[in-house]
Amino acid sequence: MSLLERWKNLAEDWSAWARDPDHDFYFWHFNLPSLLRMVPPGAKRALDLGCGEGRVGRHLLRAGVDVVGLDISPHLVSKAMDGDPPLRTVLADGTDLPFRDAVFDLVIASMSLQDITDAPGAIAEASRVLAPGGSLCLSVVHPLSSWQAISSQQDHARSSYFEERDYDEHVHIENRSIHLHSAHRTVSSYFLMLTDAGLVCDYMAEPRPSTAIVQKYPGLDDMRNNPRFLHIRGRKIDLSTTAV
Repeated sequence: MSLLERWKNLAEDWSAWARDPDHDFYFWHFNLPSLLRMVPPGAKRALDLGCGEGRVGRHLLRAGVDVVGLDISPHLVSKAMDGDPPLRTVLADGTDLPFRDAVFDLVIASMSLQDITDAPGAIAEASRVLAPGGSLCLSVVHPLSSWQAISSQQDHARSSYFEERDYDEHVHIENRSIHLHSAHRTVSSYFLMLTDAGLVCDYMAEPRPSTAIVQKYPGLDDMRNNPRFLHIRGRKIDLSTTAV
């Protein structure tokens, strides 16, 4: 079963998981703040690529950004549209965006690119719809974390970090769990995808929780030594200001 089909089946469970503000503290109190730190100030029109049920897009809406969400799951698009505030959302494939060239100054892909089989195609499309000087900000599962998840499975105990493949992972937070389906890719693969799409990588972070936040949320303690998320920003070069 493809990543797409697996995530269509998972959509309802994911909505319940993501919509509980007291549950996914990994996202709300750690991953999201770090992701937002790389968003350039002054963004006016943004595409939330692989928006899911819309939690990142809603955050940008509250900050005054004109946001369009896009997802391939009808269930998640419906959830994004009935959120508070409702997110204007399009049902479409991330590798074939239904937008004209250069219409966004920000594309944000929060924990979605590792779930898109043709990630290079999605990044190329994100670059196409970005205006010159605009940025693609992406957050993915850190490749070391996905490699460890694969290596912990008995049949892949000697898996190479450099072997890119799909994998399944059971994520547990307190008394709830969810079965996720993603693709493991290397750090260099993500960089090459951005550069091949004409984007200049000008920011990277492997967020590490502070002592204070670990004291408040002890479940983050393992991330003091093992990175869980990788954040990369790619900027579209404004050729009109490039020196000859």
